[in-house]
Amino acid sequence: MAYAFNYNLISSIRFAQALLEHLRKFDIHSSEITIQTDNGSEFIGSITKKEPSGFEELIENIYHGKHQTIPIGKKEYNGSVENFHDRIEDEFYDIETFNSLSDFLGKTWTFTLYWNLERENLQLKKTPFRLIKEKCYIFDPAIASFQPFILDEMKTFWPNYLQKSVPYVADELRCSKP
Repeated sequence: MAYAFNYNLISSIRFAQALLEHLRKFDIHSSEITIQTDNGSEFIGSITKKEPSGFEELIENIYHGKHQTIPIGKKEYNGSVENFHDRIEDEFYDIETFNSLSDFLGKTWTFTLYWNLERENLQLKKTPFRLIKEKCYIFDPAIASFQPFILDEMKTFWPNYLQKSVPYVADELRCSKP
């Protein structure tokens, strides 16, 4: 999970970078990944666009993954995401109190670990990590410990967005020049 004070295309790019770099640590090559989103401007840019958005460029041209959008008005196509949003509201946000941003992030990480390693899906009776082990043969629980962070604080290197790169940015990005 990641949080942003600004809900925009740059935040989506930052999250995708961080997630794909996390998965790379476990030898999951981004060319094997399809990222599915809704049709929000934070993913596709303007609906009248002529060229792919920065998010789509990052996924498809830098990481060589695939980006697909769900049909407009069909949020049930993202059922797992919608279900998670409902569950986290009920099981975390509605019952926790937070004293500071660091307290919030710490409790969010604890909830993430609980969700991925301990809490079984009500229908499947398996944790997300158990499903990863069974389907992907990845046995390192660190794959389920993607530490929550604030997207606005992440520095991004993008050819049209000049900031210093961060240590976990893809090699392809470090080599790119504006």
